[in-house]
Amino acid sequence: NRLEELPAALGDCAALVDLNLSANRLTTLPHRLGRLARLRTLGLGANRLRVLPDTLGGLHALRTLQLGENRLAALPAQLAECVALEDLGLAQNRLDDVPHELGLLPALRSLVLAAGRFEALPASLGDLARLERLELSGGKLFELPPTLGSLTALRSLRAADCRLASLPAGLSHLTALTSLRLDGNRLHALPHDLGGMCALGELWAGGNMLSSLPTGIGGCAALSTLGLPSNR
Repeated sequence: NRLEELPAALGDCAALVDLNLSANRLTTLPHRLGRLARLRTLGLGANRLRVLPDTLGGLHALRTLQLGENRLAALPAQLAECVALEDLGLAQNRLDDVPHELGLLPALRSLVLAAGRFEALPASLGDLARLERLELSGGKLFELPPTLGSLTALRSLRAADCRLASLPAGLSHLTALTSLRLDGNRLHALPHDLGGMCALGELWAGGNMLSSLPTGIGGCAALSTLGLPSNR
């Protein structure tokens, strides 16, 4: 639709559970939206949002929040108060930094930060004990924090088409990881202890600067797909 604003009274719809406002022309949200105590799903993707109200932290039942394809340059710290949040989509925004508060979301299972402007990630992301999916592709990332090795529930890590020249130690601790995409970076080597990823089923690392593979890759007993085209 072509919605450019929402009435404040929308925050009085106390029974609202699912609110989809994607693909409109919204630039702001009413503060009273934070009163929707039963809201579980909020879709705001493909709008023109530049800021979010602090009151979103009051959405304690919220499980899915989609904010991709907006113009957000920052996130309110109060977002960490959405303690039930499981799925957070922030792709294609204007975030120069990823706030450390994202690491305080105890229920988070999926975090999409693709096509971002940030060059690093906060160490606090390593505290997301339930995280299963982390999407970072298409951004300006130069490095990954060593704390990512603490994400023992992680099943999918996508960091393709970034600017990574190396990988942190400890990634071998990701024993639940089944899919790893690293293609289109500047990697000269893969972790020597890659074999510790015993559940890894697919590994893509094409378009890098790899001249050899670690012998530890033999420990990846579940590996069924290996993509290494266009290396040097």
